[in-house]
Amino acid sequence: EGKQRQSAAVGAGALPGRRGGRARADTGAGLSVSFLLWKSFACDSTAGEGTWGGGSGSCRRGNARRITGESLKRILVTNDDGVYSEGIRLLARELARFAEVVVVSPDREQSATGHSLTLTRPLRMQKLEEGWYAVDGTPTDCVNLAVLWLLRETPPDLIVSGINFGLNVGDDVTYSGTVSATFEGSLLGVPSIAFSQEIAEGFSFARSCVLAASFVESLLREPELPTDL
Repeated sequence: EGKQRQSAAVGAGALPGRRGGRARADTGAGLSVSFLLWKSFACDSTAGEGTWGGGSGSCRRGNARRITGESLKRILVTNDDGVYSEGIRLLARELARFAEVVVVSPDREQSATGHSLTLTRPLRMQKLEEGWYAVDGTPTDCVNLAVLWLLRETPPDLIVSGINFGLNVGDDVTYSGTVSATFEGSLLGVPSIAFSQEIAEGFSFARSCVLAASFVESLLREPELPTDL
């Protein structure tokens, strides 16, 4: 992590290293997927009511923006384990085969933060390297900053969150920052997918990232991504 870091906010300090993730007492290794392509907002490329903060795109309540594999230009990647997680780095590398990838992720672990926003202090974003940004906030903060500010002129066509350290199944999804990032993405009209990895002896993020990319690729073969699933 010795790369020079460029601050995108006044007073942003050095980022701490990634802290350890949550361990799970699982006996196997597998990948779970949360697929969130809800009807939430309709977005178009012309300015109008509900314009994203200063950008040229506009969003209003209705159906989510329709995206096809051919029109996919930019993927936003985030997580709740932090920007230094092995899972997010390998996932971003695999997804770069399909489109430009921009990573905006917490500067430290934000597990179990749910769908929370930071409201009591300024948020700070740092550019770590080209296309990689760290935010001192929650995954939901990251999605908001990315869609409404950093990428406001060229918003992402797809949001992928993960790969989470530990499964998010059942009631886990109500706590998970990784899954909640996709809640926020869907509310902003961006089709969103979350991946999480079961942790056990011999587990591999490398294999899971290949599987996750294959899942995304299979969606892109469809005439258009579904907007109500």
